[in-house]
Amino acid sequence: MEEASSTAKANLKVVGIGIPDVLVDPLDRGLRESGFVPILLQDYQAAATVLETSPVDALVTYFEAPLDADRVAGVAEFVRRSSALWLVLVNGSSLSDRLSLYEQSPDDLVQLPVTAGELVARLERLRAERGAAAARKASAPQTFSGSLREMALVDLIRLLTVGAKTGVIVVRSENREGYVFVDEGELVDAVLNSYSPEKALLRMLLWDDGEYELRFGAFDRPKHLDEEAVSAVLEEHRRLRSVLLDWGPGLPHGERPLAALQPEEDVELTAEESRLLAELDGKRSLLDLLTDGTLSGEQALEIFRGLVSKGLVAEVKHTSPAEAGEAQTPEARTLRALSSLVRTDAASAGTRTRTVRRVFRGRVSNRPGLGQSELLQIRQDLLRR
Repeated sequence: MEEASSTAKANLKVVGIGIPDVLVDPLDRGLRESGFVPILLQDYQAAATVLETSPVDALVTYFEAPLDADRVAGVAEFVRRSSALWLVLVNGSSLSDRLSLYEQSPDDLVQLPVTAGELVARLERLRAERGAAAARKASAPQTFSGSLREMALVDLIRLLTVGAKTGVIVVRSENREGYVFVDEGELVDAVLNSYSPEKALLRMLLWDDGEYELRFGAFDRPKHLDEEAVSAVLEEHRRLRSVLLDWGPGLPHGERPLAALQPEEDVELTAEESRLLAELDGKRSLLDLLTDGTLSGEQALEIFRGLVSKGLVAEVKHTSPAEAGEAQTPEARTLRALSSLVRTDAASAGTRTRTVRRVFRGRVSNRPGLGQSELLQIRQDLLRR
């Protein structure tokens, strides 16, 4: 075990620059005894040639006070380019000088006096920490992320299947998060809320707005999708995608719930339009309507497009915690109480009652001003809220 450790350290070349004379011989001896390859140089100009012409694994530098900022910056730039370990020795430096050195991010900063044995031990510790960090990085699953607008989920799946890769694709859109599992190029499962794997996969494939994260690596999950089911989902995705592409501008967000707006009094709706408008309850989104059969036919799609063009369909955005807090402010409660300023007229039409929403803009025809009793009622509403 000790022989293997010494062999590993023998590959670590340590360059020392400007080391105090009292430390040169014991440090050189201690590094060699520990299996390192030391190159100790007294002059920074001579060291420049070594640093530029041969690989360096660790650097031990001594800076005298007052600090030469240009020299420190030059060494720091070399360390950044080479990724070498960097141990800095100082003696009598001011606090501002030490802070300037810390800003250059050395791996260790040592105040003299110090023994050669301690310096060797510090280098061994830094080497061990660097090796452990590299091992953790190598064992960690490889990931990359981006926007679904730049790379669609179907392309990410194809990337894994064509290359026979294993990994999990995490997709997020409008406060929803789903997962697609691919094992050695085979799509084995899809998870989104309580949907079945087939519906979850279809739903996520239709997302064109959101983010993805691709995590390469093995996972422990049973197979819930077979090749036939995946083919059927992909075929349905192509059909619905064609519908969405044919829609043109003005397409509602796929995952935002849709609500019906009350038409103005002079807007006439057909029976089909009224029935479809009643389906927009503020809970289901465009993708819900497309996948549950509500908009399955071309006629239903045309009617829905007409309602959107008439401005009778609105998206219901998710309320953030901050917005929820604002809803409890006195200003918000006042605005809610102002709903009393909007009258609703009921006109009997057989057994059905139609509610017409009007916006108050002052005294207009068929819109009387507020009476004293109404004003008192509003005042009481405000006080209660």
